[in-house]
Amino acid sequence: MDESLQPPHTVPLTTLPSEGLIIDIGAGGEGLVSRFAGRRVCAVDIRIDEIREARIHGAPADWFVSDGRHLCFRDRVFDIATLWFSLAFMRDDETKLAVLNEAYRVLRENGILSIMATHVDGTRHRHLFRALFEFPDGTLSQIGYGVLGTQRQDIESVCELVSRAGFEVTATEDHDAWFVISAVKRSESTD
Repeated sequence: MDESLQPPHTVPLTTLPSEGLIIDIGAGGEGLVSRFAGRRVCAVDIRIDEIREARIHGAPADWFVSDGRHLCFRDRVFDIATLWFSLAFMRDDETKLAVLNEAYRVLRENGILSIMATHVDGTRHRHLFRALFEFPDGTLSQIGYGVLGTQRQDIESVCELVSRAGFEVTATEDHDAWFVISAVKRSESTD
């Protein structure tokens, strides 16, 4: 069946801890995290047009144009880092690992990494994903997007990258077309 004709996948957006500063990497487009965590969010995206699109929702986050491989923040300033449906836009594992290394750098010790991502099996030129996001307050938002389909992204490969970046994976959820990974920054590396 043509992916564009499939019904959207229902994705309940998990709530994050109620306190602490959040960096949302790849926050443009829908601005998912900023829409319910508001002023606690420093939302970054490499593309200004994606930030402009996300800002139409009126979330009071602070927005920054920044490359996730070279974040414009000091070490250990955030309590939570989110990458919600942004990893597949990073087309190779080298880029994904560089972004995860930066998330590790800017998180405080015991900081939380929250990933929600699409399964991409690497068999098509373009991978389409349609979702109906359910916000904690009951608001619904339906979206669809396409990413490079020749990459391989699944829960196992992303967990491996998360571990290589220094995080300890604490929980995973594998759904039909998408997955969730929770991890924590336990200690600083000494290099």
